[in-house]
Amino acid sequence: CPAKRRRSLPIDEMYEAELKAACIFYALFPKPCLNLSLKSTAEDLSIVEDDDGTTVRQNASGHRVAVGTEVIETLATWKVSAVSGCHGWLFVGAIATADPGQNSYSNSSACGWACSCQVYIGGANNQGLGGWVGWQTGDHAIFLLDTEASILKMYHSR
Repeated sequence: CPAKRRRSLPIDEMYEAELKAACIFYALFPKPCLNLSLKSTAEDLSIVEDDDGTTVRQNASGHRVAVGTEVIETLATWKVSAVSGCHGWLFVGAIATADPGQNSYSNSSACGWACSCQVYIGGANNQGLGGWVGWQTGDHAIFLLDTEASILKMYHSR
């Protein structure tokens, strides 16, 4: 990716097979590289981008929204690491609007995974779908969004 520095990530041999399995599962090779950036819809939600990735931090209580700066028209993948789990509430997924409003998870185009066993599809909660129990501190997940096939997948490791 020309806009962001690409670098090799150190891979612990213990997790190398899992990483390869996730890449095969999501058919990540070969894929075009997209530079995904986020923007905040609230003043008290900070977004910091650096060589290590993007950190989103909420500086107050209540629901806050971060959305992509660009429309994803084909395929995109991204990784999320839950630094503080569900000490509040966390939803990670995709939405088809730049201004989703305060309750973005309930927007009819919202799909993703949240805390308290919540899995949202089309803005509706499907409690515990697929055995989902919610985000925990230290969780790592890789997402694949295929807009042409209307598919959002998550490969989650704990």
